[in-house]
Amino acid sequence: MSTPTHVVSSVKAKLDAMTSQGKGKSLIWRPTRGKEEQVRIVPYKHGPDPFNELYFHYDIGSVKTILCPHTAGVDESCPICDYTQYLYKQEKSDKNYALYKRLKSRLRVYVPVIVRGDEDAGIRFWGIGKNTYTAIGRLFIDAEYGDLSDPIKGRDVKVLATNPTPQYIYGQVDVRPAANGSAISQNVQIAKQWITDCPSVFEAFPKMTTAEIQNALDTFISQGDSEQPAAETPTSESVTDAALPEDQEGLAELYASITKQA
Repeated sequence: MSTPTHVVSSVKAKLDAMTSQGKGKSLIWRPTRGKEEQVRIVPYKHGPDPFNELYFHYDIGSVKTILCPHTAGVDESCPICDYTQYLYKQEKSDKNYALYKRLKSRLRVYVPVIVRGDEDAGIRFWGIGKNTYTAIGRLFIDAEYGDLSDPIKGRDVKVLATNPTPQYIYGQVDVRPAANGSAISQNVQIAKQWITDCPSVFEAFPKMTTAEIQNALDTFISQGDSEQPAAETPTSESVTDAALPEDQEGLAELYASITKQA
């Protein structure tokens, strides 16, 4: 029996997409361990602020990462969340609780950044855990530093991801703001392009159908897999003084329009 044409077309499109993603640039940026790097958080035109709180299920069957359908704010069922709620309501046992913790969605926050020294790569999304999120968020609400993503007088963020140690088996991530405020780019046209062309964070993660998620869950359960995913590591922070540069024509208006829309 031959495969229906619409099924062949759908599968082929997904395979072609995976192939092109492998050859193209990644929208995800990860800091290099042991090397201090500098990034600039970019104003995010698709939301009220640059912090995108996404929830994921990790290592379910043969699938490494599943973006929970509830994250996008769409009224869609998530088979894994449904199953974790079923487990939560069952008679309490060590086995059920361990499986509940293993399967429940976990927060990962993604912020759009330009990486200094690699600006030609364009905007990418830096995935951070709760500790790093808290450290950067505190800087945003601190009047001394203000909106780090402001394209005119914001600040770069220095990032140092350390290597694992016996105390911190996953290493640490230290974040601190640059000493002085600065423009996101000395070229106003490039700055405008970064802001207006900023992709949606959902472009970085393929969306799975309910059936695909259910299949991954069924595979996971049939394998009896209960290995816990890695937790986010602690983050330290420090802050320094600032001096703000002069305004740049046109950039302030663009930034104001984005923040007003959000």
